[in-house]
Amino acid sequence: MSTQMSRIEMTAMVALASALGVPILSFSNGILFPFIIAAVMIVINRLIASKSFKDQEFERMTQGDADTLVEESVLNYDTMKKVRISRERLFAQLRSQNLPHLGKVKRVYMESNGAFTILENEEQRPGLPVLPEWDKDFVKRKLQKTDITICNYCGFERPENLAALNGGAKCVRCGESDWTKAVVEK
Repeated sequence: MSTQMSRIEMTAMVALASALGVPILSFSNGILFPFIIAAVMIVINRLIASKSFKDQEFERMTQGDADTLVEESVLNYDTMKKVRISRERLFAQLRSQNLPHLGKVKRVYMESNGAFTILENEEQRPGLPVLPEWDKDFVKRKLQKTDITICNYCGFERPENLAALNGGAKCVRCGESDWTKAVVEK
């Protein structure tokens, strides 16, 4: 439900639910105060909407802004940490859109309401698999490894001048030193 509402609307809904809960549970408290609270919430919501329409900075401050979680088939861990989304949650979202690896993804935006917007690459390129590692048979049927070495954490392609695959070279994007082969769909 939170992906269908703005932060302000969600706050208003919680305040109204709290205000209406008391008279529902105890008839002796009356319903006048919940109506007053509802009126105040509606007025505040309208004022914020009006100010947001006129001032983009105020809108960004009150409504939030979209964040880029994936750029050019590579995870953006700094942004993921800021918006508190785990790698597995993002991978689950990609799997739900039938995207088995990051090479098919150009960008993933997390909208201010918590929804995801996924833009696919026009041409498939090798990338980090998003399918669960424990489902080896399905992964083997669906994906094929390539000769391209990528970071096993963020999907960044390893530059050729880095040390050998198990040489302990660190990824320039995320700082990890775990490398794997990129995959493509069969």
